[in-house]
Amino acid sequence: MNLLANERLEHVSEPPADGRLRYFDDSGNAAAVIPTDRRSNHAPSVLALRDGTLLAAWFGGSDEGNKDIDVLVSRFDSNAATWSASAAVTHDEIRSDQNPGLFEAPDGQIWLVYTSQLSRQSGVPETFNLQHTSVVKVIRSADGGKNWSQPQTLFDRQGTFCRQPIQVLSDGRWVHPQWLCFDDDSKNGSDQPVLQISEDEGSTWHQIEFPDASGRSTPMSSSLSPGAWCVCSARASPIGSTSADPKTEARPGPFQRQPMCRITTPVSVHSFCLPACWLWSRTSTRSLTSPPRWCGPMSG
Repeated sequence: MNLLANERLEHVSEPPADGRLRYFDDSGNAAAVIPTDRRSNHAPSVLALRDGTLLAAWFGGSDEGNKDIDVLVSRFDSNAATWSASAAVTHDEIRSDQNPGLFEAPDGQIWLVYTSQLSRQSGVPETFNLQHTSVVKVIRSADGGKNWSQPQTLFDRQGTFCRQPIQVLSDGRWVHPQWLCFDDDSKNGSDQPVLQISEDEGSTWHQIEFPDASGRSTPMSSSLSPGAWCVCSARASPIGSTSADPKTEARPGPFQRQPMCRITTPVSVHSFCLPACWLWSRTSTRSLTSPPRWCGPMSG
């Protein structure tokens, strides 16, 4: 779907927060500010469904780690070129729901996987943050993100954290990058990246840890070609790449520097006409669409 093909797109200097896609400069870029009633909005995930529908999910509330932090979802109406007002799809009175990742399963169900940690509250000591109390939960939608199931715990090990969605390898196995957080004095400096592998479409999972990778977080894996895959980490160069079976082996491999690999949060892009979504301001959420061309690395 080419979002820029809509001839009714307006040109403005600063898009208002009404969800409508508009051109905002002379370079052919368009943006939409998604309506949200939350003061702080963070960690967006965007999914293009097979039918062309776009979904966006992120977490919002007063501040990361508070009990009013929920996962929010918005849908893009291509006919009106407008994102819907955000709607909360999770809420837990004693937990902070964060870091959603959207994934469309082969059967058409949408999985929204997110972290859920104890929120700041009386009686719960917080040495640095409470990521060491996190588990990973999932809600599912069978109607394109209009309605969602009740939350289920997908990974119950305390301290399990994630930022990326589930991905499907070329051989059909599912992979979910995660990292483990610990209650120590390192201020998350002891985080351990892991991969969860499923051979039965998410019913059961097998965990592999990366050796000599302590202190790295936010891993992202990408299937480069049949039998080859790569894992990147946010706090260092990519952990490595391998053509070995990820069920039995995951070791740091030699890294050849590429121009696009100086990254803060790893992102994998597989097509040109793909919307990218991130935050200019923590008080609003924007989607940005660029025309089909190489954008190159950005600074700042």
